[in-house]
Amino acid sequence: MDSKKSTGEQTGYQQSEQDRQKADAAVAPVLANNAQYSGPVTSTPFYKSMLKAGTDSTNSAYDNATRNLRTAMQGAGVSGASGVAAGNTAAMGAERAKALGAVQPAAITSATENQFRANDQNAGIGGMYSGAGLGYFGQANNAEQQRLARQGSMWQAMMKTGLAVAEDNPYGLTGM
Repeated sequence: MDSKKSTGEQTGYQQSEQDRQKADAAVAPVLANNAQYSGPVTSTPFYKSMLKAGTDSTNSAYDNATRNLRTAMQGAGVSGASGVAAGNTAAMGAERAKALGAVQPAAITSATENQFRANDQNAGIGGMYSGAGLGYFGQANNAEQQRLARQGSMWQAMMKTGLAVAEDNPYGLTGM
């Protein structure tokens, strides 16, 4: 008897493997992109990038504002040694510190939200394809079980036939 896989088995197992390959191909770029959110939030590349960009842009903005303030005060005849200039410089420094203090919490919040989204996305994509793959695998497994049951029935029938022949001819004599 031929124990070759049935068409249903071949199709099911083949489709299961194709779905696994599709899942790998679809998930690979997502996983690569989402890798920037993996690990402790403050150690992730995304957080570090957000923190650096936020700090750099805030410092740049306050450097420009300080230059503009100094130019405006000089245009108004206020010297750098006056109390007004010192007060304005101190106020600008306090605002800068306040703005820089807000950069880290914003980076943590953004990185954490993106990390949660990335985890959900990874799980969703993997689940979608693995569910389809499991369906095809189950279909192939059912086809295999049916084929094996048919083979078992055939062998059982042949064994019964052989026993019946043996009972009719207990000594195995031929040509009677």
